[in-house]
Parts: sequence; structure tokens; C-alpha cells
Amino acid sequence: MSKEFEAILSDVAMNTLEQLAFIFAASADDEELISEAPCIAAKVAFEGPFKGRLFMKTSSRVVDEITVNMLGIDEDEKVSSDQRFDAFRETINVICGNILPEIADKKAVFNIDAPEVFTESGDIETTLKDQGAPAAVAKLDIDDEACDLYLFMDEP
Repeated sequence: MSKEFEAILSDVAMNTLEQLAFIFAASADDEELISEAPCIAAKVAFEGPFKGRLFMKTSSRVVDEITVNMLGIDEDEKVSSDQRFDAFRETINVICGNILPEIADKKAVFNIDAPEVFTESGDIETTLKDQGAPAAVAKLDIDDEACDLYLFMDEP
């Protein structure tokens, strides 16, 4: 794993979460944060000068906070599954779009696929394992909840 890519992944994810969803994250420094809430994950594939995938895993509570903040919903309003999944997909999409120019040439053009969401713990772990070894991992702390990002890059 590249320490440079890990720093970029962490910085870009924290900045994007702050600007997009008004969420303040901190680096978890390889700590294992254990969330009591069920996990939810998303994966987005990209292709350009190189191919790869970005995978993001966090708690349902963090996804609810992202949704409420992005959509401007009152905290006491009911949030639908569609709203939660849409907000989470948009979040990983924007993070991916912000990371790629930082690790490639700023003028490089990438195609980013539509993100997929995973809610079943078995599916999340299987999908993550099937990706191979990550090029970079960022572990974030969002209000004592874990948010892990994995960047996978295919060999040219």
C-alpha cells in the first residue's frame, strides 16, 4: 500500500464529507472502531488512465447523518431507504471524483460507474474480499463510528 495514496484518500474523504454533508471526520490511525449499528457499504468502479474501485463501509447511523445533512431534512423526519441509499451513493461518487485527479494527472479523464450499495454483512465482507489487495486504506472516525475507505487499483 502506498502511504501517499493513503494520505490522499484520507484527506480527500474528510474534506468531501465536511463540504458535502457537513460531517467532521478524523483519522482513526488504524484503530478498530466498533460500531453497534449495522454496517452499510458502497462500491464504485472507475476507468481511465487506470482502472479500479473505491469501497466505503460505515454504520447506518453515519449514513443517516449524511442523508439528513445533505438533504436538509429535519432530524425528526422519517428518512426513506431510497433517500439513504441515494445520499450514500452520491457521497462515494463525489469522494471518488475528488480522489482521481489527486492520484492521476489533473487533466486525466475517468468514467465513473453508478455506485452499488450493500446492506447485508455477508455481502459486504465477500465483496470487499473479492477486490484483492487495496492500494490504499483510510480509516476515519465519525462521532466514534468507523468509516473505512478502500481504494483498489488494477495493474495496467
